[in-house]
Amino acid sequence: CALLAVSNFPKLRVPEKRLQELVQAGASLPPMPVSGLLEKAMTAAEAGDVVSNRAVVLLSLLSHGNFGVGTEAQVVKPPKKVTEALGNAEDDAPAWSFEETAPSMLADKLDKEEPRSWEARKRKLRLWRMQHPALPFDWAMRWVAEAALEPYVKFATEILSEGLAYLDHCLEASKQKCAGKENHCDSSLKGLDVHLDTLLEHLEHAYTFEEQVERFSSKATSILFVKGIKENNKYMMINGGVRSMTEYVTKVMTRLVDPYAVTMFLEHFAQVSIEGDVKQEFADASGFKVIADMLKELAAWAPNTKKKWPKGHETLKMLCTISEKELHTKGLLRFALGAAALTKQPEEVASCMHDAMAMVLIEDLRGLRASHLLTSAGLETRLSDFQLAPPPISDRARLTSQLLAKLQNVKLQLEEYESLDVKVLEPWGLRNLEKEVLHVFELRQQIQMQSQAWAQVSIVEEDLTKPLLDRLRHLMRRMEQAQEQLRREEEERLDRAQRQQQEKAKDQSIQLAHTCATALRELLSKTGDGARMQEPTEQGFRKLQAACVNFVQARNKCQTLGANPGGLFEEAMQMARQAAQHFCEAPARQSAAKRRLRELGFGESVVQVLARAAMLERLPELRHAGAGAVLLNGLGLPPGAQAKLLHCSASGKLNDEHLRPMVPRGYMRRSSNSQGLDFLQAVQEGQPNLFVWPAEPEESVPPPLQPDEPPEDERFIGDDLWQAREAVYIVRARPGG
Repeated sequence: CALLAVSNFPKLRVPEKRLQELVQAGASLPPMPVSGLLEKAMTAAEAGDVVSNRAVVLLSLLSHGNFGVGTEAQVVKPPKKVTEALGNAEDDAPAWSFEETAPSMLADKLDKEEPRSWEARKRKLRLWRMQHPALPFDWAMRWVAEAALEPYVKFATEILSEGLAYLDHCLEASKQKCAGKENHCDSSLKGLDVHLDTLLEHLEHAYTFEEQVERFSSKATSILFVKGIKENNKYMMINGGVRSMTEYVTKVMTRLVDPYAVTMFLEHFAQVSIEGDVKQEFADASGFKVIADMLKELAAWAPNTKKKWPKGHETLKMLCTISEKELHTKGLLRFALGAAALTKQPEEVASCMHDAMAMVLIEDLRGLRASHLLTSAGLETRLSDFQLAPPPISDRARLTSQLLAKLQNVKLQLEEYESLDVKVLEPWGLRNLEKEVLHVFELRQQIQMQSQAWAQVSIVEEDLTKPLLDRLRHLMRRMEQAQEQLRREEEERLDRAQRQQQEKAKDQSIQLAHTCATALRELLSKTGDGARMQEPTEQGFRKLQAACVNFVQARNKCQTLGANPGGLFEEAMQMARQAAQHFCEAPARQSAAKRRLRELGFGESVVQVLARAAMLERLPELRHAGAGAVLLNGLGLPPGAQAKLLHCSASGKLNDEHLRPMVPRGYMRRSSNSQGLDFLQAVQEGQPNLFVWPAEPEESVPPPLQPDEPPEDERFIGDDLWQAREAVYIVRARPGG
C-alpha cells in the first residue's frame, strides 16, 4: 500500500521498472500488521533506500486511523517529524532518476534543506503557495541565476519562468507587508541587495524573459533604492563614492521606473551637491538625460493620478538652479513642466520652469548674435523640444523658430541682391520679406507670457532682427529711387495706350449695339396697343430670343466701357419686351377670356366660335361704337349672343383688366439676365422654367340642350340687365349673306 501511494503521489516520480521490482519484492513477504511493515521499512530506510524512506513517511501518514476519511476537526495532525521526513523525501533525488543537479551560485554554501535537483526546484517554484514555511527568496534567486547559466538543461526554462514570477510576487509582498498585509511569499528579500547585480548579469541573455527580467529589475532596484536612501546607504547615494558615475547611472538610475522611487531619487538629487569633475562625469554618463526620462514618466503619470508629490515643489525648483549647460538636455525642462501637475503649487513651479526655458533660449540667442549666425543645431533642437510643451510655451517657441527662419532667408536674399544692379531689380520681394518678419512680431504680441524672462527673450530677438531690417530697408530705398523715373515713364506710356484702346473699344461697342438694335427692330412692328412680333410663332420667338441675347451682350459691353449708344438703344429693348410678353401670354389671355365669357353666362358654343375666329384677345375692342358690330359681323353668332357681347363690352365687363392673365400656380415671374425677357420660374425643383405661359385647364362643359327643345327668345328686364339663353343652333354665315 505504501509503495502504491509512493507511485501515485503527484509530487514524486518513480520509474516504472523500479516500481515493478519493489512490488515483486513485497509480494514475496508474508502478511504482517501495519506496525510490522513500518518497522521493516524503517530498517530499509536506515540502509539508505530513498524509495523506502518515502514509503515510511506515507505509511506513517496512513497509520493514523482517520487519515483522509475524517472531518477536519477529527483529523489528527501528523507528527512534526513525519512532515519533515516528507519534505526530505520530496527533495532527495533517487540514484536512478538520471536528473542532473544544479551548480551552486550566489552562495558559498547551500542550505542543508535546499534541493539541488532541477525538477525539485521547478516543482517548488510552481507550487510556492503550498510551501510552509514560504520558499526562501534567496533560494529562488539562486535557482533563477543557475537556470540562466544552464539554459539548455531540462526544466531550466520552467525554472526561469516560475522563478521570475515568484520573485515578482515576493517584491509585491514586500510592499504589502509595509502596508500591513500578509502574503504567502518570502517578503524578507534576503540576499537581494547583495546579489541583485550578479543575478541581472546572468539574466542578460535570457531574451525570452526580457519583459519579466526588466520588470523584476525595476521593482527590485526601486525597493533597494528607497530602502538605501532611508538608511543612508552610500551604495545607493549619488555622492556615496562607492560606485562610479557610469555604474550608478546604468545600474541604479536607469532601473528606477516606480513613481515613488523616481520622486525619491529626484529629491535626493536636489539635496546633494555634485560639482566639478563629479558633475562632469555624471553628465558624460548621460545622467541628466536619464533625469529627463524620469521626468517624462512623471509627466505621463500625472494626469492619471490624484496623488500629490509632497516635496515636488522644492525638488523641481531646485532642478532649475543647475547650470544652463545641463538645462539644455533635451526634454528636461519640458518634462519637468509636465511633472509640475503633481506638486501642491503647480502654477508656481510652472512659472519657474518658464523662466528656466527662457534663460536657456536667451543664452542660445546671444551666442548667435556673438557669432553673427542665425541658426545652430543646439538651438533648433531646443526650439523643437519646447514646441512640444503645453501652451503658451509651445506657441512662443514656434514663433521664435519661425522668426529665425525668416531672418535666415532675409540674410540670404540680401547677399544676393546687394551683388546686383539695383536698376534692374524690383523691391517687392524684399518688401514681402519685411512683412513676414513684422508679421511674426505681431503674432508674438498676441501671446500673453507672464514671465519677465520671456520679455528678455523678445528683446534679444529684436537685437538680432534690427541690423538685418536696417540693411533690408536701405536696399529697398535704393531700388525705389533708381526705378522711380522708369516706372513713371512706363506708367504714362501704358496710360496713353490704355486710353486709346478704351476709345476704340467704345466706338466698336456702340457700332455693335446699333447693329443689334437694327436686327431686333426688324423682327418687331408697332401697333396701337404696343409692339408685336412680325412672326408670332414659336420659330419667330426663338429668333427674337437670339436677337435679344446679342442685344443684351452689346448693351453690357457698352455699360462696362462707359459708352453711350443713345436713347434708341433702350427703346428697342422695350419694344422687344412688349412683343415677347404679348406672344408668351397669349395662351393664358385666351384662357382668361374663355373663363370670363363663361362667368358672364355665355355658352360653350359662343366661346368656341369666338376662339376659332381669333376674337378672344380682341374682346376689349368691342367697346368702341360701331367697331364692335363690324368685328362680330359674319361670325355666325346668334343675334342674342352678339347683342349681349356688345352690351357687356360697352358696360366695361370685357375690358383689359378682366382679361389680364394671372401667374400660374407654382411659378414666379422673373426677368432673364441673358435675354432681358420675362419668363416663369418654377418654385418646385424638377419643374421646368417657361417663357410661353401655359393655358388654363378647360373646365367641364355642361351637356347641350336637346335638339327638340325650342330656343328661348331674348328678353330685357330693366334697362341694363340681360337675361337670355342663346339658341342651340347657330346659323353659319352664308357667302354673301
